[in-house]
Amino acid sequence: MDAQLRHILWTNDHLRLFCSLLLWFTIPYVSTGCFSPHPTHLDRLIIGEVMQNSELTQNLRALCLPGGRLSGTDNAFIAERYVLDKAREYGLRNGHLEAFAMPCWRATYTRVVRLADQEIPCEGALALCNTMSTPPGGISAPVLDVGDGNQEDFDLLNGELKGRFALVRDGGRNRRSEKMDRALEHGAAGLVVISVADRAPVIGTAHHTPRPEPAVIISHEDGQTIAQALAAGETVQLNIQISSESWDGEPHNAIAEIPGHGPHRDEMILVCAHLDSWHLAEGAIDNGNGSAVILECARALRAVDWRPRRTVRFIWFMAEEQDLRGSRAYVAAHQDELDRIVAMINIDMPGSPRALWTSGSPQFVERLQQFRRGMAGYVLNEEIGRLSGTWSDHAPFVEAGVCGVTLGGELGPGGRSYHTANDKFECVDQRATIESAAVLAVLVRQLADDLSLKPGRCLPDEPPASALTPASATQSARLAGRH
Repeated sequence: MDAQLRHILWTNDHLRLFCSLLLWFTIPYVSTGCFSPHPTHLDRLIIGEVMQNSELTQNLRALCLPGGRLSGTDNAFIAERYVLDKAREYGLRNGHLEAFAMPCWRATYTRVVRLADQEIPCEGALALCNTMSTPPGGISAPVLDVGDGNQEDFDLLNGELKGRFALVRDGGRNRRSEKMDRALEHGAAGLVVISVADRAPVIGTAHHTPRPEPAVIISHEDGQTIAQALAAGETVQLNIQISSESWDGEPHNAIAEIPGHGPHRDEMILVCAHLDSWHLAEGAIDNGNGSAVILECARALRAVDWRPRRTVRFIWFMAEEQDLRGSRAYVAAHQDELDRIVAMINIDMPGSPRALWTSGSPQFVERLQQFRRGMAGYVLNEEIGRLSGTWSDHAPFVEAGVCGVTLGGELGPGGRSYHTANDKFECVDQRATIESAAVLAVLVRQLADDLSLKPGRCLPDEPPASALTPASATQSARLAGRH
């Protein structure tokens, strides 16, 4: 064997030995997830996965069932099973349904007419949640204008409301259920809410549990006509007929996880959206798009084979529309886990990503600012808003001291369909909503892997964020027609 051939064989033997040693030392790291892309590169992979391979549209289409996803109905159960099955298909673990008991309700017929020489119907009137069926001929009563329905408006009354329908304006600083409670305290026969201008009547909650006193919302035009007649000294008599169903039901919160790895795997990031909707249409804007966004977030994070340091738990709540019963049931059942939650991210009517809110500490606010600066292409609002109020499922968690976060945005023209018979698949700006899924997925990745953030409760006197008043299309819409 000549010298050149011996040299080639010696070199090949050493090359094979080097490759074997390289594999020996790197395979354990790859298999345990320790050998991974730089976080910036991983975030780019996540964004690319969402923008190139998104399944948001088909998932949203599947969730937009005619008749909506009203808690406790067959449609709701179909939706619960759908998101759970999809989560398992995408590789999430520990998927299950958690049942909770609640009074369920659905209206099947509403008719409001003004009694005069000739009956004048109030077109488009809607029964508000938990109003029981009226007697066959309905309930007739005179109407008294109580302004905006605030406490000071009711304080001006001197027994005049007893046996009458209270006429109030929608919106303002008080929810419909608060106006209903005050009306009942003054002996009202029921509640008639005037819709805001340029909007179809928007459904919501009046009674907390089924009650016989009718509560309805009528169009702005009909309401103004009645108010003007009362202001002119006329007596206005209304007849309200409602057919509704009430039953004791057991909806389910759907839950699935991407398990954490390493010493911080017992800490959690919660990613949540409410799956229920009203029964007027398909519940696309509220909140089919939010449910589809967190499902897409889960899919993308699994598709890039991310192995988080903390566990990421995805939750699709039922009964948000009915006093947040699903999220309240979850908080009550998981008290022993609340101290291990780093953040609860709630997605409700996301639209095009524009703003972040949190109830967290100043340190957490700064961490969100860091995230915002790193997502410059999405032009998120510079100021981080203060997350408060009871308008969505963040509320039970924030009340319990858990750090709450939400991503809001612009809904576009479709936002006007919120809580109406027009809330259908076609109303959703799908391109903009897919952007929200990408932003959310990166936010989840960063919060789950950032060990500088600590789990635990926020102190009540700790300033949660800036004093910015929420003003996005998402929150403005929800506050306008909320409960």
